[in-house]
Formats: sequence, C-alpha cells, structure tokens
Amino acid sequence: MVSGGFFDVDGGLEDDGTFFPVVPFFPHEDDFDARPAVYVGGAISVDAVVVRGDRAVVVLRSVSARPDGFLFQLESHALERWDMLGAPGGPWGPDPNESLRVGLAYPDGTKVLTEHGWTPDRQMGTHGLEPGGGGGDSWRYETNYRAWPLPGPGTLTFVVRWRAMGIEDARYELDASRLIEAARRAEPLWD
Repeated sequence: MVSGGFFDVDGGLEDDGTFFPVVPFFPHEDDFDARPAVYVGGAISVDAVVVRGDRAVVVLRSVSARPDGFLFQLESHALERWDMLGAPGGPWGPDPNESLRVGLAYPDGTKVLTEHGWTPDRQMGTHGLEPGGGGGDSWRYETNYRAWPLPGPGTLTFVVRWRAMGIEDARYELDASRLIEAARRAEPLWD
C-alpha cells in the first residue's frame, strides 16, 4: 500500500479530494485510430484481485510490455446481471462518474486516466491510457487497455473506481521492474 494515501503520488488531490476528476458528459467521438501494435509484448503473470466489493469484483489479468509501453486486461465481475444492478451497459453506464474508471500512477508521479488518453488536438501525449477491445456477458466483462510509456523503476499503481457498484479508488501496486524486464523480451512483429 502507498503510505500517506495514493492521492499524494502526483503531488495533490482533485478539488473534491479524490484521485479522479469529474468527467463532463459528451458523446464519444471515435473518428481516429490508435497506432497499431508493432511488438509481441513480453508477458508477466499478475492475476490479482484489485478490489472485491459487495456487488462487484475487478481483477487485473494479463500484462504485457514492449519498449513503447504496456498492455493489460481488467475483468469486471458482477454479483447480479448488469441490468439488474442498474448498469445496463455493463461496467459503463450513461454517467461516466458512476461507471468503471481506471487510472495509473507512474513511479515518476504522473497520473493518467482512461478519459485523458488523448489530448484535445488528437495528438498522443507523453503519457496515456486508453481502453481497447473487450467482451463478456451479463455478469462478467473483460477490457483491454494500452498505456504509454513504459514506466521507469519504482511502483506502478493501478487505480479503479466504480461508484455504481460502491467501489472507491481501489489500488493495486506492481513493481515496474517486472514490466521493464518483460519489455526486453518483446519481439518486433516485422522489420
């Protein structure tokens, strides 16, 4: 666990004293393509429960690293069907502040959130986090994420919040040296 609270990692809290800022609601614009993967990442085993709530569980599954960043998968499990829990969109509902939110705190103190993966001019920032594909059923959903860059030495912290399920800022810490070593094993897909 992070002593003094996770929120001190980036030097301060949001105005409401939490890790995640309030997200304005606007229709998603998916008119750009993320750059393609050019490596088969070096895999590390994690398979850790990030949080176990009364109504939902979030698990960090596969993690793979490459020289430009890393990929990971989160599994979201619900005790009851999503629609019965008031979350007809599964982990994502109409209110982004109640939906499943994912963030990372890099060892250098940089904080990235899924909703901040791209800058307003659609250019990739120096740090980013974006959801990719996924799938599931009425009780379980898997989502893939891409994060950049590869962290430096220290602790990389995964943070999840899912207010619709009563989950507030749960954390999982990973020794970033495991990612750095895995990135050395990554193989280019082509020359």
